[in-house]
Amino acid sequence: MGRPKEFNRTQVLDRAIDVFRTRGYEATSIKDLVEAMEINRFTIYETFTDKHKLFLEALDQYQAKRRAVTADMFNQPGPRIPIIRTYLESIVEDSFSGGPSGCLIVNSAIELAKGDPETAQRASQHFILLEEMFLEALQTARATGEIKTDKDLRALARFLLNTARGMRVVVSYTRDRAVMRDIIEVALSTLDLA
Repeated sequence: MGRPKEFNRTQVLDRAIDVFRTRGYEATSIKDLVEAMEINRFTIYETFTDKHKLFLEALDQYQAKRRAVTADMFNQPGPRIPIIRTYLESIVEDSFSGGPSGCLIVNSAIELAKGDPETAQRASQHFILLEEMFLEALQTARATGEIKTDKDLRALARFLLNTARGMRVVVSYTRDRAVMRDIIEVALSTLDLA
């Protein structure tokens, strides 16, 4: 009988998330994961079966945390447009924080979704939920007179989602906050603020 596993699954997955965010899926080796997760190769395979299953579990954990943070932000009381602005600004702050770079969901969708249906499905689910948060915020904003637009709110929600995802890519190659600020201001200008 082997020794029982002595690690906190959430903590070791957080460490794996950091590696996958920094290096990407393909460039991450089992050796990288062993070093970062501080568990041995045998335990990784015994616990997660293989690198891909470990990655999917790490992606699920990352998504759950991101969804909770985003839902908390969008569920705050008060006007909706400042919440949308705060969300977009949080992308910039997250990217400039000095921690692991980028969003694991966006990075994984770009790197893997075309050839990996499980990653594609997870990314799609996450983006649909975010689109719904934007849509609900826009519906409330129009109902309360915060925005005057007669544009299709679903289309605007999709535009904001695309802007947010695009910002994750732009911030990966520029360290210029002015560029990011311009993107946010133009995106918000499409909403016909009251």
